[in-house]
Amino acid sequence: MNEEKETGKPKNILSEGLSSILEEDVTFYAPEESPVQKAEDYVCVYRGEALNDEELFQLSARENIRQVLIAGPYSSGKTTLIVMMYFLFLEGRNRVLKFGGSLTINGFKQRLQNLLLSSGEEKPIVERTPRTELNRYLHLNLEDHDGRKDNLILTDVSGELFCAEDMESLSDLYLACENVILILDGEKIAHPRQRQRERMTFTMMLRNLLKNGIITKNSKVQIVCTKKDLIDKGDDSKETYAFLEDSWNFIQSNYEALVDSLEFYTVSALTIEDEETQNDFETIILRCLEIDHCEVTVPHKKPKLQRFFDKYEVRE
Repeated sequence: MNEEKETGKPKNILSEGLSSILEEDVTFYAPEESPVQKAEDYVCVYRGEALNDEELFQLSARENIRQVLIAGPYSSGKTTLIVMMYFLFLEGRNRVLKFGGSLTINGFKQRLQNLLLSSGEEKPIVERTPRTELNRYLHLNLEDHDGRKDNLILTDVSGELFCAEDMESLSDLYLACENVILILDGEKIAHPRQRQRERMTFTMMLRNLLKNGIITKNSKVQIVCTKKDLIDKGDDSKETYAFLEDSWNFIQSNYEALVDSLEFYTVSALTIEDEETQNDFETIILRCLEIDHCEVTVPHKKPKLQRFFDKYEVRE
């Protein structure tokens, strides 16, 4: 007892021989340290559906994205245009761009289903995008002819939200868009009694997009007249194309100076096997992927976050 108090250690009750045997077989382990979780250890898993706001934010925090706002009245062909951009690569109709995958394959498939002959529908149908749809962002990873890879985000917004009453709320999300595709409904343009009203509706939408700052001097605007196949089938197709040319000249003279660039296409999404259609689709996509000179050569101070979508960029 006195010995324990003097040394501060308990007395060894094992024999000297047994202690030496045990010590030879003992393996010592350093105390475990808590693992340090690195940023690259986190893996974002996506559902395969169209992305919602939170998922788009997660993607933009890790990757550069190029967002495209596709604007037009309901049933004008916005969703069909988006789906056929994916179908271009699904069918291997692409010539310049290379397909690097998609995080929203199921989102595309759901929208594509009724366009296929196997759907059993008498004619191709695409369901209208609901006004309350939250999963509105479809993703394509693409590589251009220079080998630069980009994530293209195609925004599928309900056409009902592009009326004057809702335009202000849209500006909170899509202020100062770099890429905007405006849809002109070819079916209504082909109808003699509807074409004037359709042009008026389209022009009013363009004015409101400019007024609310969604389209700015830095926006690349592409006007796409859809449903070309219905125009060609019409009895007065020549008159329709003359009306389109007159409309295009009017838009150029009044709005070209207000944007970075303005281009016009007439396409039929359902004739993707046509070489001219394929070229038009790929040209539209390539234009969205182009980097403006000012982005490369002119340094700029990052603006203060004033709107929701300013946070969609890669974090340093």
